[in-house]
Amino acid sequence: MKKYLLISIALLANCFCAQAAFFLVDRFEDAPDTIPGDGFCVGQNMVGDTCSLRAAIMEANATPGADTIGVPNGTYVLSYLNQLQSDQYEGDLDITDEVSIVNASEGFTIDGNGTNRIFQIHTGGNLTLINATLTNGVANTETIFQGGAIKVEIDGSLSTNEVIFVNNLANRGGALFNDGTVVIENSYFHHNAVTDENIPINLDSVGSAILNRYILLFATSTVSHNGELLSNPSNAPMTAAQYALHFNPNGNNADAPVSFIFNSTISDNGTGGIRSDRGITDINQSTIANHEVYGIRFHRNENIQYQDQLQLKFRKSLIVNNGFQDCNDPWVYPVTEVDLIDNFNASTDDTCGFTGNDDYENLEDPINGSLHHWGGFAPTLMLKHDSLAVDHASDDCTDQDQRNEDRPLDGNNNNVSTCDMGALEFNPDTDPMYSDSIFKNSFDPMF
Repeated sequence: MKKYLLISIALLANCFCAQAAFFLVDRFEDAPDTIPGDGFCVGQNMVGDTCSLRAAIMEANATPGADTIGVPNGTYVLSYLNQLQSDQYEGDLDITDEVSIVNASEGFTIDGNGTNRIFQIHTGGNLTLINATLTNGVANTETIFQGGAIKVEIDGSLSTNEVIFVNNLANRGGALFNDGTVVIENSYFHHNAVTDENIPINLDSVGSAILNRYILLFATSTVSHNGELLSNPSNAPMTAAQYALHFNPNGNNADAPVSFIFNSTISDNGTGGIRSDRGITDINQSTIANHEVYGIRFHRNENIQYQDQLQLKFRKSLIVNNGFQDCNDPWVYPVTEVDLIDNFNASTDDTCGFTGNDDYENLEDPINGSLHHWGGFAPTLMLKHDSLAVDHASDDCTDQDQRNEDRPLDGNNNNVSTCDMGALEFNPDTDPMYSDSIFKNSFDPMF
């Protein structure tokens, strides 16, 4: 809790220095602000405690500068519902200015009520979200179909820290659709999905968790069990054969999206983990595992400005235990465009092109059991103590793994501290030596 207090103090200090505003939400009900821009958070028809989350956001949008909204623990259900809305008075929560929404305690939940998207970040809008859960957001009409929880427009930006995205549904980008700049840290995407029920003509229903079309930094976070929902009261049909993370440009001649996956776990997402179509993708210290078809599927951008430019790079990563192939043979592309060799990577087959002296192909299964909460914010995959992935990735990794545990460590007890492959650094003093199958419920989706 101390770190949240420090975060809140820092944000408040920034607000006061910039003479921006701070609003404290004190009502769980949904209501628009009475007079946006007057400096007072007063939800329509509210008496006593009057500051609803929607009213606070409307005031923050109308107040110049970086404003902060404090949100107490609890669940905030959006009830001013209208998927056809075009203003901030109803429907999703619009962000048009620089807004931080924070909780310094046990966290809060925003529930889209199974009817509406939760946030739309407009051009010029900047949302920072800390210690929250976004659930039951839906974007499933012929006009509103992108990002069940959040849509980021061109020149908009989003930062999250300790945010859970769960049970969100859209036609494109089940939880998050990005045309702007997004930084995801210490967050968890699970049980989000896409549907082709109302998809516009000539558009594919893709990205069960995230569809990125511009810039994405995804760090110390987990994506799992997407492609299915925990609950589906509208009985919307799920789109089959989807990848959890999908990267592709906004048009044939648009800039290639740039996606960095760092210290993260992509696991158990049905058909596939990552699909990079004509994007620039960098995967570092990450684990991509346990998908039915591909761990990662990559297709190069053939536009002339991207020929002979680096488009795919793996470093210190594990691509393992994927049903059909770990990769789709990216080694067939020019070596100027794919950096695969001697970067301390491993796969459990020979489809990724990890053929260097510092790489492993056809590695014996390195994973100890199933996805589990081994520390940190989101669940991860434990390494087997005797796997070749332990203590193999040199000593120039970052100083913490996905769980914020120290690395490098001496995982194989040879008196030399060396980095492990993948998102997790095995600690022989605290991590299990044997399979987690002894736990009857190793995966708790809401933990």
